[in-house]
Amino acid sequence: MKRARAVGLVEAMLHRLDSNQEWPLPLVQQVWLFGSLTRGATEPHDVDVAIRFDRDERMT
Repeated sequence: MKRARAVGLVEAMLHRLDSNQEWPLPLVQQVWLFGSLTRGATEPHDVDVAIRFDRDERMT
């Protein structure tokens, strides 16, 4: 995919995490990007994301 598309996907994800308070999104504590996108690739194959989140009683 083109870099602009990958950046757009990341921005959309971060916007949802920042604005949406519907469960389970408030459980997200940290988001890390890594891989070819963060290394500056002009055509990354994917977007690598790691997410740290809290658990609650609704999770099984």
